[in-house]
Amino acid sequence: MAASRRPGALSKRRTSCGHARRRQYPIAAFLLCIVDYDNNRFTIEGPMTDAEAWVAEVIAARRAGRNMVCQVVAGPPDEVAEAWVQANGGTRWPSGSSVLPKRPLC
Repeated sequence: MAASRRPGALSKRRTSCGHARRRQYPIAAFLLCIVDYDNNRFTIEGPMTDAEAWVAEVIAARRAGRNMVCQVVAGPPDEVAEAWVQANGGTRWPSGSSVLPKRPLC
């Protein structure tokens, strides 16, 4: 007897070498805000169409005990950063430095 699937369950399609298939349709570019609550800082990354590497870095930092999150944001990076500071405070760090444990040398 074949195993039944739960309603709404998605099947995982794999390539012949076992890797998960990626979406084949284009994704609109977006910005990613990465927030480090431990150090009261954030950075705006992008525009990008794939945040997988950034999300993996945030997950690794969280597993190491850091209080970090990332979220998709819309708008010009400088306006997004200004709105974030007004709403939440904090310091904007240079792009690419959000997962560093200490202040970058730039």
